[in-house]
Amino acid sequence: MDHDAILDSEPVRTPDCGYHKSIRAPEYYKADAREQTKLKIMAINRTPEDEQLLRTATKLRNECSYGQAQRLLKARITQGLTIDNPTGLTLLAEIAGLLIDIGSEGHNEQAITDGLALLENNRQRLEGFLTAASIDYNLGNAKSALADLRTPNLFETPGLADHDLLLAAKNHYWKALKAHGRKDHFAHQLRTNLANALRKSGRITEALTAYDEIINDDPAFIMAHFHRGLALLVFERLSRTRTPNLLRQALAEYELTAQATDARPAVRDVAITMRDRITKQLDDHGYNTKKIRTETNIGKSEAAKHSPYRQFTLHHHLALCEHSLYCHCNGARRDDLMIATSANTVTGDRVPRLELILNRLKAEFGTARLLYHQATNDDSWDLHEHEITFTELFEGEHVSTRIELLRTSFRLCLGILDKIALGICELYNVADPSEKLYFENFWQPPTRKGKASTRWNSLCAKSTNPSLVALYSQATDVRSDGEWTLFKTWRNDLEHRFLILTEETTPPDIFKARQGTFDTRCITIKEFTQRTLHLLQFTRSAIFNFTYCARNETASADDGKRITLTLQHKNREAAPRNPRPHKNRES
Repeated sequence: MDHDAILDSEPVRTPDCGYHKSIRAPEYYKADAREQTKLKIMAINRTPEDEQLLRTATKLRNECSYGQAQRLLKARITQGLTIDNPTGLTLLAEIAGLLIDIGSEGHNEQAITDGLALLENNRQRLEGFLTAASIDYNLGNAKSALADLRTPNLFETPGLADHDLLLAAKNHYWKALKAHGRKDHFAHQLRTNLANALRKSGRITEALTAYDEIINDDPAFIMAHFHRGLALLVFERLSRTRTPNLLRQALAEYELTAQATDARPAVRDVAITMRDRITKQLDDHGYNTKKIRTETNIGKSEAAKHSPYRQFTLHHHLALCEHSLYCHCNGARRDDLMIATSANTVTGDRVPRLELILNRLKAEFGTARLLYHQATNDDSWDLHEHEITFTELFEGEHVSTRIELLRTSFRLCLGILDKIALGICELYNVADPSEKLYFENFWQPPTRKGKASTRWNSLCAKSTNPSLVALYSQATDVRSDGEWTLFKTWRNDLEHRFLILTEETTPPDIFKARQGTFDTRCITIKEFTQRTLHLLQFTRSAIFNFTYCARNETASADDGKRITLTLQHKNREAAPRNPRPHKNRES
């Protein structure tokens, strides 16, 4: 099947997540629900001329008269905007939001840049009455729109040297999501646009996980369905995995979006176009598109028959199985991720070495995942907790074998990430054997000796491989200035300092046992458990990205001259045992 025909036809642009009209107030600057009443009150003193300006600019935008709308707003900015009172700042924020919308929809870089400058230059003043979540969300939208103008092809990932805007957009969305701190409609919008940024960076596993979790929380949130459909097509190309089931699922998402009455017209138009393309491809090759609902029910029935542990793995998005990314049927029954597959021929002496590295990553991840499961489930192993006692110091620490399983699960993940750095350096031959390599900073090492001196340039030259870019994007999350640097901080404290898990953030310390030469960090059990799951999902994504990176680099052309070496699974599935026949008991 020529699946590329679906993607390489006349390109379509996909809008990012917009507000449903029922909660969209104000119309331009995108605020969370807590700010809407406040913004309406601050707009009461706005002049009739400014109210008319915003209405006219909005009408022009909706009519796709982007140039006229931009000139109208630019003329108002030239007159001067008052920024020493809430009414003036509200007008500024709404003009900025309109410019970003106009630039994004009209593919006008100057309009986006002007709107972005208004927000960035006045951020400190805006923070006096708008939440950090709303400000970062709008900044993320602006930078994501600029990144789209640089790389208009939805199925291309910007290279390492051109990734600054997407990295910035991703960081704004992470900050907004953490600052918002709640699950509501605005959080779904934040997560959807964050997932879009991750998808554009090649982080398809995390993007699909985010869309699935949003849909699980709110099945009616149509933009998550819409972008999941696109992500499935991106995944198909990235993984070099092609199945009718995957395409039928993408078709179902676009069909749902096309029929949604609350979707914006531009979104519905794209959904209809993509629905028709996929339908034609499937029909042309004899696949019945009418069986989507039946196959979905069969998949759910098969998923319910998995072992409790496998269901736990699939439910928490922790399976190392490509099929599990879009379906939990029998095809997701075990972790069978490999660089070489029956559908993807790879070549070169490096392949066995890379598969050995992947085996090591899978084994350690499987252990970390199992430890997390045992630490968070009551029906886990008999841990013989009664065989060890601890001194009661009234310092708040929870100490037990079960807690140590959780702590060990966390530590293992960071070691896996560092091994991925080793694997990448071996794949591209950009490191010396004596180097100490860490996932977050090996890309641009501070000490530039030997192969490290040209590493960044060497990797940039290879960054047409989207999965390499995805790993770099992940590394920026955990470096010292990243949004998830706490992963490394906690790992260092777990291994080299004192980090204890408590019920409260700062519990009482009657005997002052936590005070000493070296600090003792207190993390609540609830937060540590949540972050460990997030880290497991993050690590799983990195393993997928490493696999796809290696698969892409070792892919072979079908020249008919290859000598085939078949790689098999070490632990093959046991054949089902035939029931022992009953003896005839008749006398």
